[in-house]
Amino acid sequence: MPPSSPIEAFALKHARLIELERIAEIEESARLQASLSPAELEARGVTLLRLKVADERSGLGGRTLLVLEPTREGDLPAHRFQPGDIVAIRPAKGSTAGAATATAVVYRVLPRRITVALDVDPDEPFDEPLRLDRVANDVTYRRLKEGLERLRTYTRGPAARLRETLFGLRDPQGDAPRPLAALDASLDASQREAVAFALAAKEIALIHGPPGTGKTTAAVEAIRQAVARGDRVLACAASNIAVDNVAERLAAAGVRIVRVGHPARLLPSVVERSLDALVEAAEGTRIALDVRRELEQMRRNSAVRRRARSGTPSGMSCAACAPRCASSRIVPCATCSARRR
Repeated sequence: MPPSSPIEAFALKHARLIELERIAEIEESARLQASLSPAELEARGVTLLRLKVADERSGLGGRTLLVLEPTREGDLPAHRFQPGDIVAIRPAKGSTAGAATATAVVYRVLPRRITVALDVDPDEPFDEPLRLDRVANDVTYRRLKEGLERLRTYTRGPAARLRETLFGLRDPQGDAPRPLAALDASLDASQREAVAFALAAKEIALIHGPPGTGKTTAAVEAIRQAVARGDRVLACAASNIAVDNVAERLAAAGVRIVRVGHPARLLPSVVERSLDALVEAAEGTRIALDVRRELEQMRRNSAVRRRARSGTPSGMSCAACAPRCASSRIVPCATCSARRR
């Protein structure tokens, strides 16, 4: 059955293309993992081997941050990891095809250290040494497809006119621009004209200009003016850095903002205004976080006791286990326990 409208045709076509891209990325990732050795994957920059946990702390709205560094002296090898990448954490001696111990988002990359924000804290302590693998980002594809489906089925609501205007089914409407009392006194005449035009538009306004002509400054002024007249504004852009730039300027101007997005992908200057950070600072949240940490510690202790009942910790010989037993309050190995007695 052919599409009933240009909007439906657009949504269905791009949903198919996105699915093809998603499948291709997953297949390429699986091919590399299956055909290359860990050393070859590391040489390609998509895997980091022989890592240890240098630090573990809470941050980014209550998430656990793991700081990983090489078990040997020196910096990390050349790699392609960047802030915002989704990664899998596995034991370095395990199989690449095995399930990840945890998934995380890269938060910070330094010459010797890489910090990741865990999605969910693991039930058991990490078995070092660790490896870090870049994985296909299925979340992005799923959100794109969900957005296209909402676009296809959205027919009634406050954005219905905007939807039809964007696809040429309705002409854009607007009032005559009014003289602008600029909140930013540094705006030039063209920026004031652009802001006044945007505020008078009902569905859409396009501000176009070469780089460096002050488009972002004009956009910030338009947002401030809209907020001043009582509007609620959702500011979006094609990249996180573009949204952060707008957020920084709005915050500096005293506008109350909430930055939506994973804290690991935000500039440090706007993290405190992220949704996660605001929730963490809310009354009662710290109590809930303390309870959560206590539960997590109890779960970890339970995992250690289970290992004690089952023998030597996974992947360790008794000789390797002995130093840990000597410095631990909990004896994890019956064999070493006998030696200590």
